Amino acid sequence: MLAHKLAEEEYDVLPQQIKTHEDYLNNQENRRRAVRRSNLRGKAVILLLLITAVAGIITFEASVIASKGIEIVNIRTEAAKLELENSQLKISNAQMKSPQRIKAIAQQRLGMTVADQVYFAEGK
Repeated sequence: MLAHKLAEEEYDVLPQQIKTHEDYLNNQENRRRAVRRSNLRGKAVILLLLITAVAGIITFEASVIASKGIEIVNIRTEAAKLELENSQLKISNAQMKSPQRIKAIAQQRLGMTVADQVYFAEGK
C-alpha cells in the first residue's frame, strides 16, 4: 500500500489509469515533456538573471564614465580660470617692474629727482 502511494505521488498517475503499454508510454512521454518544460523554465530564469546582471554592470560602468567626464570638464574649466589668472598676474608683474612706474614712485613718494649731469669715477 505504501509503495502504491509513493508511485502515485511520484508519477501523478493512478495505477488503474495505466491500462495498456501504449498508455504507459504516453504517460512516460508526458512526464518527460513536463521535465523538459521545467528545465526550460530554469534555463530561462538563469538567462534572464544573466541579462539583468550584464545590463546592471553596463549601466554602472556608463554612470562611472559619465561622472568621470563631468569631473574632467570641471578640471578643464578650473585650469582655464587659473591660466587666465596667471596671465593677469604676469601682466601685473610686468607693470610693477616698469621703469616708468619706478621713476614715478621715486619722484612722487620719495622726492627724488633725476640728476642733470651724471659723473662717473674712473679708478686705476
